[in-house]
Amino acid sequence: MSIRWRGVYSALLGLIYLCLAVEVAAKVQPQAFFRHLDDKGAIRWGVVEKLAQDTQGFIWVSTQAGLLRHDGYTFKPYRHPQHNPKSRNSVLFAASDGRVFAGYVDGLAVYQPELDQIQFMAAEQQPSEAMSSQNVQQIIEQPGTGFWLASATGLELVDYQLQLRKRYRAGSGEHGLSANYLLGVQQDHNKNLWVATERGIDFIDGRS
Repeated sequence: MSIRWRGVYSALLGLIYLCLAVEVAAKVQPQAFFRHLDDKGAIRWGVVEKLAQDTQGFIWVSTQAGLLRHDGYTFKPYRHPQHNPKSRNSVLFAASDGRVFAGYVDGLAVYQPELDQIQFMAAEQQPSEAMSSQNVQQIIEQPGTGFWLASATGLELVDYQLQLRKRYRAGSGEHGLSANYLLGVQQDHNKNLWVATERGIDFIDGRS
């Protein structure tokens, strides 16, 4: 066999081996498996709106009627009598301290792990000098400081005891927002805030 044909033969043989290897690998790939979780009607309250995982590994499920915690086997329901079951859930946030926040149109539900119960902060019962709990759209954590809440009434910074520290609203001086109705907030590595409003994006210098 000439050197030329020997090279062609080797190339063809290599191509055959490659095709066989690809076919074998395709056959041993794990198949996607989906299982519907219902736990004897635990999610009968309504449509699942948000999901989050807390620091203990529990999966939290929010519905209009309340929260569910899944431990890998079963769902445990958490509800509060003050919460309106027709109120839509807008945000579900798991904090580093184990608390879970669920924002609704009518207020903010906070899971307290040390009590294993829900504290509900009704929007109409919050004093003007306290944090706003109405229609919170997004919550982010600023480590060592507290939480930023973007809501239908502006942007607020609260500490870990949920005491109001800063508040930004439309037209409030030099640092006024372009609109009060906010859709989201993010903080970069320089602690600058990027705020999504119904009128565009606002930027707040982290040094302010």
